[in-house]
Amino acid sequence: MRKPKELPEGALESLAMGLKQAKTKAEFQSVQCLWLRASLRLSADQVATAIGWHPNSVRKLQARYFKEGEAALKRGGKGGRYYQNLTREEERQLTPRISGPVRERRNIGSKPGQGCL
Repeated sequence: MRKPKELPEGALESLAMGLKQAKTKAEFQSVQCLWLRASLRLSADQVATAIGWHPNSVRKLQARYFKEGEAALKRGGKGGRYYQNLTREEERQLTPRISGPVRERRNIGSKPGQGCL
């Protein structure tokens, strides 16, 4: 087995502060994943067991940390507009055109004055 890559200078102190400043469980586990490697020199499998992750997830985060540094810990949450097809402005322009006909179709086949729900 090859020797694990050393973390950058000052990373251990930075990660220790990150453990104290973490606001969510996910944030804490991400920092803990790196801190366990830096302070106790645990393998990815051992870190995964300690924090309840899959070993590949540990390896992926550690590799991203070596590539991006602290920015790897500042990732946004899941979802959002990552796969957006329209800009927000295009979406605003399109929404009235789509929702207008839907509102009119709701009353098809009902008696006048009654809504379908």
